[in-house]
Amino acid sequence: MRQGGTSSNHSWESFNGRAEGGTARLFATNHLRSLISTTSVGQTPSQTQQSNETAEWAIGLLMTQLYDPDVEVCETAVKILEEACNATHNLEYVVKRRPQLDHLGEIGAPLLLRFLSTSVGYHYLNELDYINREMDDWFHGRNDSYVLTVEASLARAFADEEPVKKRPGDINVIDRDMMGIVPPHFYRELARTSEGCVLLREKGHFDQFAWFIREHALADEDVEIVTKVKGCLWAVGNIGSMPFGAPFLDEANIVESIVKIAEQSPVLTLKGTAFFVLGLISKTMQGLEILLEHGWDGTTTTMGDSLGFCVPLQLGRLFSLRPWVHTGDETNASSRSSPLSSVIGDDPLDAKILSAIANLNNHILEGTSTKELNRLKANHVAHFQNSDLYRRVMTLLESYRYRQHVRRYIIDLFDKSVVERIVKEEQGPAEPPQSPEDMR
Repeated sequence: MRQGGTSSNHSWESFNGRAEGGTARLFATNHLRSLISTTSVGQTPSQTQQSNETAEWAIGLLMTQLYDPDVEVCETAVKILEEACNATHNLEYVVKRRPQLDHLGEIGAPLLLRFLSTSVGYHYLNELDYINREMDDWFHGRNDSYVLTVEASLARAFADEEPVKKRPGDINVIDRDMMGIVPPHFYRELARTSEGCVLLREKGHFDQFAWFIREHALADEDVEIVTKVKGCLWAVGNIGSMPFGAPFLDEANIVESIVKIAEQSPVLTLKGTAFFVLGLISKTMQGLEILLEHGWDGTTTTMGDSLGFCVPLQLGRLFSLRPWVHTGDETNASSRSSPLSSVIGDDPLDAKILSAIANLNNHILEGTSTKELNRLKANHVAHFQNSDLYRRVMTLLESYRYRQHVRRYIIDLFDKSVVERIVKEEQGPAEPPQSPEDMR
């Protein structure tokens, strides 16, 4: 008994020591933020050099924190480095150190995006083949996920409630400080450099975004198409907000279609997205000129810099809504055509499992749904050995868009014997072995 107690106390002290060590490292990491300052107006050359040297020393220490075992320390280091990269000198120094951020996953993504804003960073990421991989990822799904992230951020900003407290490493929960803030967009950072715009032109992504917007400008029934239009709008707006990216707007003649959505779309969220995107387009002088041709005008500072906000010269065009009469059929039709409703069944526990799996295609709800599924599996193992439920889950996998690791997770929830049983059921009962007499 004495040995057991000693071992338990030792384990607790070890855990407590690690926790205190993580807190100390987190405090030290936050302290480094004050040592990284941009050059102030009026500094002498020697003062500027001293500030740069101090910043480089602090950045060097922050780079080591990227490999800390505590996720919160890594996340804090990434945020501070991202802020530091607002200064070109700091950004070039961070890129020069050639950090490896693969082990951080989504936590390190914002910092890698900042590297794209300079030619030095572009070439570094190009060597790692990061740009092509990330570009294909955004084109084939991340644009749609970005829409959900932005709308969740805006919803929380306007909601009269306390935000969910963010846990270390939880990328699906939005910080209080980030509520209402549009997160960084890959195509915006790519369009900051001439090299990025050359690649964008070679891939032809902008033309495909523009084509989809024109084809489905006034879509209002299919939710997936509306979401995709929003994703294309954000991509076009972020590209067009950069001086190097603004020429794409004129070449594709896409602004007219975006104005049409902002003025005529019956879907309010789509109408609002188009309004925000037109504000992004007004960030450049070329964009302002194009908008003026279509009856919209932007605001500028006394120095002539755009504030990124524009309105139609005739406000009624923006605030007019097409009359719509609710008959009740819309809700019934959508529920009948929903993939989830077609497989839900009568069992309430199966319904919980299927609903959680359906929510996994939304990365905002992914963390909560994963925990719910793990709890359900721990308490109801038999349900995850049911071949009928497995078939219905396969229907969801066919109907919704999931990432590869999410698909693997869903399949691994079920016992391997389920697949074997389904195969045997489809093959039918095995024929009895023939006797020697029958063979004659």
